[in-house]
Amino acid sequence: MALFKSSEERRIERDIKIRQGIRRIEKAIREQAKFQDEFVRNAQHARQIGDMSQYQFIRNSLKKTATIRKMLERQLLAVKNALLIKRQAEASADFTRAM
Repeated sequence: MALFKSSEERRIERDIKIRQGIRRIEKAIREQAKFQDEFVRNAQHARQIGDMSQYQFIRNSLKKTATIRKMLERQLLAVKNALLIKRQAEASADFTRAM
């Protein structure tokens, strides 16, 4: 790790970290979808065997999972929009420098 980095190196590192963050959020969203599927299966099983207390617990867990997934999707959308705005600003700056 160099002590003094050029602005281009710092920009590249920031872009890499942003892409890594996006991938982490996308992975978390996929995991929440898997959890939702499992909760649905477990709730159906609990209902079949007549365990209503467990059914209610699973149902509440499913609601929490859906809330978490929506939050992650909102975060992903915000990061992607910020990245687009950043790229747009860079394109404008490149154009201005070219003039």
